[in-house]
Amino acid sequence: PVHPIIISVVPPLSTSNHQPKKSAGSCTDRDLKGDQATSVDPWILTSVNHVAPQCLKNSGACALSMKRGENVELQELRKIEHLSASSIGDYIDCGLLYKFGRIDKIQPEFKPDALEFGSAVHMALADFHTEKLRGRLPGVKELHQSFEHHWRKLTDGRDDIRYAEGNDPDVMLLQGMELLTAYYNKSSWREFECVGIEEPFCFTVPGCPLPIIGSIDLMEKDPSGTIIINDFKTSARAYSNDEVDRNFQLTLYQMAVRANGYGYSDILLRFDCLIKTKQPKFESYYTTRSIADETRARKKIVEVSKGISRGIFIPNDSPFNYKCRNCSFKKNCDAWFMEAAA
Repeated sequence: PVHPIIISVVPPLSTSNHQPKKSAGSCTDRDLKGDQATSVDPWILTSVNHVAPQCLKNSGACALSMKRGENVELQELRKIEHLSASSIGDYIDCGLLYKFGRIDKIQPEFKPDALEFGSAVHMALADFHTEKLRGRLPGVKELHQSFEHHWRKLTDGRDDIRYAEGNDPDVMLLQGMELLTAYYNKSSWREFECVGIEEPFCFTVPGCPLPIIGSIDLMEKDPSGTIIINDFKTSARAYSNDEVDRNFQLTLYQMAVRANGYGYSDILLRFDCLIKTKQPKFESYYTTRSIADETRARKKIVEVSKGISRGIFIPNDSPFNYKCRNCSFKKNCDAWFMEAAA
């Protein structure tokens, strides 16, 4: 049988004194923080076989064996019991949300329109950058056509999508095209070399029995050789500097790159944010992560895995929990509280 590569977390590297520069063409110029001690040159994380299944049981101790350019299906990786940036986030935000969706496998009552919208935007941008990687620069019309194709495929004939007030498939189709026009006109896609699209990763953290699995939307390299790890976001508002600098997902992505056995080149992290304001706009947010940031993330991963293994799923029905207000497991949640009370 074919087994996924499991990539060990490498020991902390010595930090250098090099301060990464801002990449040209960003829509939001921001000061970058932290020393860098990371490397990917070039980064193609696409390996899947020749690792024994016992590696899954020996967290943090598997040997690395990679074949560059070998494709791996993320769906195959995700068949393994694992953690991801989103599942860790769900557990921290609401343990009951994690339990219902990822352990009990309960079918949600509905799918939010924003979730399907974001998926269609991601797929259209993946198509766009795939063409660029092949050496062809597609136009904005092709970007629109790709989005419409994916949006129609995701939404046609569906009655389980809950549309926010004022939204429907046609309204959101137009909104998506306007956002992608802003991306096409204002993003830095012309300036950097594309080195990876929707790149899967799998690595382990000492103390966590489950591998960390996911994929990175876009990997680019600037003229100086700095690797840019990019995540696409669709959002109703702009991000604050603090939100970007403290974002766990970006930290996890840097850990995935470092865990792949590379070291000592500069890494920048970036959110490319398509903002769904009345006048659609696009902004790029750059940040970096230090060794201390990675250490904090590792600790968080280990503690989350302990809570899951012990069956601790604490609900968070606070009015400040935005996920609670529009949760697709509300009926299950209410029933759980009534059973617990009884």
